[in-house]
Amino acid sequence: KFSNDAFIMWRPKDVIGGDCYWVDKTDKGFFVAIIDCTGHGVPGALMTFVVVSILDRLLSQQKGLEDPATLLSRMNHLVKESLGQYDASSESNDGMDGAFCYVDLENHQLTFAGANIPLLYVDEGHLHHIQPDKSSIGYIDSGLDLTFTNHTLELREGMRFYLTTDGIVDQ
Repeated sequence: KFSNDAFIMWRPKDVIGGDCYWVDKTDKGFFVAIIDCTGHGVPGALMTFVVVSILDRLLSQQKGLEDPATLLSRMNHLVKESLGQYDASSESNDGMDGAFCYVDLENHQLTFAGANIPLLYVDEGHLHHIQPDKSSIGYIDSGLDLTFTNHTLELREGMRFYLTTDGIVDQ
């Protein structure tokens, strides 16, 4: 609704599963997230419901969208808290990888933070790869105080950006 130059390729292996995406318009731009939850099929879908519920809670106030790294850190804390995944005695060990981007259309900037999912972009005919932090969200071994890194790019005419889960590669 706010871009005529975007696409989503959504081809899940099963009717339900662990990959999802989120797009949310703001006054100055938009927020985009892709998420790859633990599992496939029904187990992946259940984890997706948990994660989407937490993301909805985080984004409902439209605060902090311009800081994807902080949102990933907050997601980590809330997933661990929701599933009680603090140590080896926990009954589950589930989580997610994700990429969060905030596109500020007023200032022509894109801010990206990733948890094991990179940002790929093409600029002037060259493919660039912004490495994500090598940490997942919510798992027992994901520290409660986990922090992520924001990467900010100046937007120029003709740049193209791509986010993908490993679902494409797996299939």
